[in-house]
Amino acid sequence: MVTRARHLNIIPDSSDDENISDDDEYGVPTPLERVYIPESDEDCSDDAMYDEPEYEIIEENLLSNQPSSSNTSKKSKKDNLLWSDEGIEYDESHITFLGCEDLPKEILQLETPISFFKYLFPSSAINLIEVESNLYAAQIAPEGFNEVTDEDIRKFIGILIYMSVVRLPTTRHYWKDGTYRTFGRTRA
Repeated sequence: MVTRARHLNIIPDSSDDENISDDDEYGVPTPLERVYIPESDEDCSDDAMYDEPEYEIIEENLLSNQPSSSNTSKKSKKDNLLWSDEGIEYDESHITFLGCEDLPKEILQLETPISFFKYLFPSSAINLIEVESNLYAAQIAPEGFNEVTDEDIRKFIGILIYMSVVRLPTTRHYWKDGTYRTFGRTRA
């Protein structure tokens, strides 16, 4: 694998907006370099994976009114960056869930999927969505809009939940005839 020098522009720690004008000239960014990402472990060699790329850091004074010259404003440094294919080791005490895992009594008493749905989306929330949706539709298209019912809102939320559980490649697959009868019955 051939490695090339890469360029990084260092942004100054402090900048004063009053010192910058529209007439200031800035360095032209270098074009991005293509990066080869292997599709599998077999596509890359061990030697190429562990080659350490060299980075050339370019520091420019972006606040000066003078055009930059390549000899005075660039400093070359080698920055030792090391990439590793190993996973990051986590301290499990920092990522362990410390909250209560017990469900409240109200949820444990729910016996059917529809009762759970009504617990999450009470009638007051469904009615609010219905009223606001119809109000918005009347404002956008005062003539000839179809009113949304609370039943429509429940179906729509149910479809969204179903689509989040059953994953298909595209949205069209959910509505395609013969894929799932649930969607055809819901929209009827």
